Amino acid sequence: MIVYHLDRFKLLQEGQVIEYLRTPIHPEDLNQMVYDKYPKGLSHHGDLYYAREIEQQFISDSILENILEYERLLYYPNRPSRFQSIFTSPSLEQLRQWTETSTFKDRDYNICELEFRHQDFALLDSSWLKFNLNKPSFLTTSYRAKKYWSGQESDNPKYELLVQLPVNVIRCIPKSEFVLDH
Repeated sequence: MIVYHLDRFKLLQEGQVIEYLRTPIHPEDLNQMVYDKYPKGLSHHGDLYYAREIEQQFISDSILENILEYERLLYYPNRPSRFQSIFTSPSLEQLRQWTETSTFKDRDYNICELEFRHQDFALLDSSWLKFNLNKPSFLTTSYRAKKYWSGQESDNPKYELLVQLPVNVIRCIPKSEFVLDH
């Protein structure tokens, strides 16, 4: 299946196979905790939001991601973990919905065409993913997480396709070419 990924860190290269990370974590007890829960390893996203110390700018996102993961583990264990997935769109048109948000308008990024041949993916509505660090409500966040993992559609859906690894990078398109192509 061919899908599209917004590579906001510009880390991916054509021909690359994106696989699980098994970055050593110290002390060893923490390392063991991670690999007991995720024996295959973590995606870049999982490594950033679960296994590493969080930079101040990512605290709100990290809290949200960890609430989402605990809700998944409790109620939707057959759904792919966000900590072991790459986030994609099934079409370039659906990906444009992401590039046109204020979060990405002023950033540089690449659009990467990816391919995978397994069935470990889920199309979910990311509009449910909200957490306000200034007025946190874990109850509300858990409620939204259940809506997300159950596959329920919101009033203004914004879909993301969670794809488990491995995936192959077919090609990467710089933002300037992608925007011009619109």
